[in-house]
Amino acid sequence: MRADQFTYDRATVESLLPLVYDEDSLVLASRAESEIRSRTDPAHGNGLLAAVIDVRRAWFQALEREDHDFLVARHVHGITFDAIAELAGLESAHEAADIEECAISAMLDFLNGER
Repeated sequence: MRADQFTYDRATVESLLPLVYDEDSLVLASRAESEIRSRTDPAHGNGLLAAVIDVRRAWFQALEREDHDFLVARHVHGITFDAIAELAGLESAHEAADIEECAISAMLDFLNGER
């Protein structure tokens, strides 16, 4: 791995999921980065925008539509695993959590070059 390459972790990906789902997020992230750059060294910046773009790419290339539904329910709408399991017709909240874990892991593998 190159020294300047960013490594994504679960907490970072989860925190960016609401921005990935929101179509206006790239515009907002770009504006936020412009504000940061205008007040600091221009070499610092684009972190949020780059991260949103990276995670968005993983969203579309590493996941199936069903994974999107689980992640949106959990990380955008804040629905519990119990409620997701009931809505999806699963046997338990544990099964819903396992599906979510696999989806996040697939995104991390994609983002960190393991796929």
